[in-house]
Amino acid sequence: YTDPNVCTSASEGPTLGVRPENCRRSASYGLTMDRMRALDAADGRRQPVYAFVEVGHPFSEDDAPTITGNQIAGAVMNSLIHEARGIIYFNHNFGGPCHSQHVLRDCGMKTVRPKVTETNDRVKALAPVLNTQSYQWRFNQSLDTMLKAHDGSYYIFAMPGRNGGTGDQTLTLPPGLGGASAEVLFENRSVPISGGTLRDRFAEEYSYHIYKITP
Repeated sequence: YTDPNVCTSASEGPTLGVRPENCRRSASYGLTMDRMRALDAADGRRQPVYAFVEVGHPFSEDDAPTITGNQIAGAVMNSLIHEARGIIYFNHNFGGPCHSQHVLRDCGMKTVRPKVTETNDRVKALAPVLNTQSYQWRFNQSLDTMLKAHDGSYYIFAMPGRNGGTGDQTLTLPPGLGGASAEVLFENRSVPISGGTLRDRFAEEYSYHIYKITP
């Protein structure tokens, strides 16, 4: 979100198939995780890979973008969907109106820190689910998704992908995964399941939903 060169640099986003108009998306953090996991696997010995997510203005150029709270949450969630085993927050500002090495304390107390706190609480609550093996299934070509099973329930993590996925979207469930409805965690609502699909809206590129289905 904040790198002033990532949209145009020949060695970064464009070489991995990211269009310039879509480079500043949560999905780019998942793409970074995919790349890191591929490099880690090159020697045949996989290790846990963590994601780095900035919480402010980590570049010296004052006109570079500054990340927002919702973008932080989206970056964290997309990293987890792409199998990040931990999150490290980059807590430094080298530009913008507030230079600090303690962004969440000095600059973001009323802006990004509440969203970081909320996101951390959600990740902690989901830890028993996140620490299970993922199942491979493609719910929707325009969405980044992850499927988990834990304690008799199934969990679907979903958010827009690199080149689309906003607006109304349909998720096609795996055969045999049924139920009348799916609870949308942390949102105090549910969505119906009909004909092996569920439908929901993703308002922004950083929007995410987590569905819990108990057959």
